[in-house]
Amino acid sequence: METISHIVVYGVVALASIICGVWTVRWLHQKFRAEAQPEELDLSSADTRARLKRMIDKYGITGSADIREGLVLEPIDLSAAEPLTIVLANATAFIGRLQNPAASSIYIRDSVNDRFMLLSDLDLDHLIDAHRIMQEIARGR
Repeated sequence: METISHIVVYGVVALASIICGVWTVRWLHQKFRAEAQPEELDLSSADTRARLKRMIDKYGITGSADIREGLVLEPIDLSAAEPLTIVLANATAFIGRLQNPAASSIYIRDSVNDRFMLLSDLDLDHLIDAHRIMQEIARGR
């Protein structure tokens, strides 16, 4: 009889330990998962901008940056806008000298394998658009 009571007691202790262990693992999982997810902030909010300013001041971060969709990009050097506009103007002027302007695909030469490859997403019409955009940027500067 004493043996049966020991088995029952050990069974109850084992069951309680399993329940406690499962509960602890679930609690830890929820706690760490909640900490791992980054907090999304709206930069149009004045409170968010103030918190960001305090963090930048606290860590002594200086300079300028372009933040788009959560990524921090290096600032664009606008002093290169005018020379790039000239280069694009020369490229678009070349289109007028083509015998077949409809054949406006751009190829690049792979010097290692000595073959030409088509840039499928870029053609001379895109260069015309890029020239117009850069021209407006250079004028605005």
